[in-house]
Amino acid sequence: MTQMTPQLDAALASPAPTIFGAVEILLPGYALRLIQGSGRLYFGGNTFVGRDATYGVIDSVDVIADGTGDEAPEVTLTLLPASDAAAATLASATMQGSQVSIWLGAVNPATGIVIPDPLLVFLGALDVPTLKASEHRRELEYRIVSVF
Repeated sequence: MTQMTPQLDAALASPAPTIFGAVEILLPGYALRLIQGSGRLYFGGNTFVGRDATYGVIDSVDVIADGTGDEAPEVTLTLLPASDAAAATLASATMQGSQVSIWLGAVNPATGIVIPDPLLVFLGALDVPTLKASEHRRELEYRIVSVF
């Protein structure tokens, strides 16, 4: 038995599932909802996009690391901000503590509709940002610490 709904469990068990990762960051005054890759998906009453016009795209979501001792579980999320202004805003101290939700889901390949109830795999808060910039690339790496 899994934590997934029967529909999602069946979709992921199919020979070639169409899966997605989705991230929601509830920034002060703005809900950033991204999927890895291109496109647009709808679930939970919200729209998730591959590229946010203001804040950019997901570069990577690392494997969730279990906390040891008195440390909380964490994950690292790397964003590619759309502009220098977006990078500065995302890296500002006011963003720290913003709620982050990460889901794993599947899409019906025939309809493009999300299989009901993607699995919430991580719920946490933005912690420490690290901004890396080079001549042709900006990366913002965030540690996200579990709320549990």
